[in-house]
Amino acid sequence: MYLPIYSSFIIAAFALGEGLFNARIYAAIVWAVLLSCISSPFILLQVIKYFNQKQVEYLASTNPLKQKGDGKGSPLYLHIKCRAPVTRGQQEIFREKLNELNLVLIDRRTNRQGRGLDATVQTDLYVRDETIKIRLQKIGAQRRIKSALQESPR
Repeated sequence: MYLPIYSSFIIAAFALGEGLFNARIYAAIVWAVLLSCISSPFILLQVIKYFNQKQVEYLASTNPLKQKGDGKGSPLYLHIKCRAPVTRGQQEIFREKLNELNLVLIDRRTNRQGRGLDATVQTDLYVRDETIKIRLQKIGAQRRIKSALQESPR
């Protein structure tokens, strides 16, 4: 862990002994190494805090519960999973159907399973429906509903 620090001192001492530079330059090098050893952890800590704060601000700005707008809710996000035999033009068919349904494709993941004629393709589509708006409940409200459903007789 401290090997680079020690090696800096060893190299500087060796160079001083070989006459590559004088004692004044050696003192400047030792001072620079000591200063960097002391200040680096504090500077790194400040950089980490800064970027953690930026991450918190970004997550808060993208929180659907905090979004400003028409107040009617957030768009509906869907995960569509399709498993089918390998056919030609399958991705084009997905694209056409998503356009017909007014769904915005966010991400698509395709996995091929097997080889030969009996191979299957699993496609995961992550889409956003802009036509349907939903209201997200806070976690406390979700827990109250869940506990009420569990307590009610069936």
